[in-house]
Amino acid sequence: DPLPLGGLILTDLQGTLEGSVAIGANGPVDRVVIRASGRDIRAREAVIRATSRELYNSQIGQGVNRTATQIFTPESPFYDPSIESIADDPEGAAALVAEYCADVPDQCTDGKINFEYQFAGPSVVGTQIAELLVEGWSESFNVTVQEIPQDQLIQEALFGLYNVTAWRLFGAVEPYNDNVWLLCRTVGPISLNWNRVCDEERDALLLEGIGSNDEALRIANMQAAWQRITDQHLFAFFNHTLWAFGVAPGVNGLCERTTPEGDPMLCQFNGRTFFSSTWMDQ
Repeated sequence: DPLPLGGLILTDLQGTLEGSVAIGANGPVDRVVIRASGRDIRAREAVIRATSRELYNSQIGQGVNRTATQIFTPESPFYDPSIESIADDPEGAAALVAEYCADVPDQCTDGKINFEYQFAGPSVVGTQIAELLVEGWSESFNVTVQEIPQDQLIQEALFGLYNVTAWRLFGAVEPYNDNVWLLCRTVGPISLNWNRVCDEERDALLLEGIGSNDEALRIANMQAAWQRITDQHLFAFFNHTLWAFGVAPGVNGLCERTTPEGDPMLCQFNGRTFFSSTWMDQ
């Protein structure tokens, strides 16, 4: 089953560091997203390597959700074990930051890269996440934390007015339906491509895959596209979100939908279910 991802989204890590780290997503993965349109890849990779994924999952996730090193779970036919977002590597991050700051000193203070981390609040958990992440980043980064209302955070993410933010994303039952978050065509003044990165070769793989009925080609293209995305250091993944519904005896109709051909439909996915057909017998 598809699982939403949590993690970081990174945008441009330069200047005001329009790089965003997003934890979470509209699908199966909590993640950090980095906005990276044309900026130095070393800064993006350093943020990801310095991210405390293990500590996040043990302290924030309490060990409940499955750790994510990429968009897909091992059970998925699209999973490729060689594709991995590297985290919990402060030494590797420090080496990249030292090299970057030597080349771009005006983007650094005291040998550390400057950036802003945004999250939605007021939120006790959001504050705890920010404190945990900043602690991991602090060896190599000077991080300014900004807590803003969720509606404002969404708007600033859409307009690219952030460096690093937390989001939940991906997790479509048909993985190619997540193209909307990745393609060049969704980059603009208002951008659903949160990283604002245009990669024509990646797009060619995704568009060929979504238009094909050849499962082997679809899998190979998806894996190749995500290898490119991973190599560009755009996302730091935290975990695969588990969705569950707890209902009392006598609650019916959650899992009884069928297609016109009579085939059963998915009962629930990514927190969605058929509430319009739900009923109680008492």
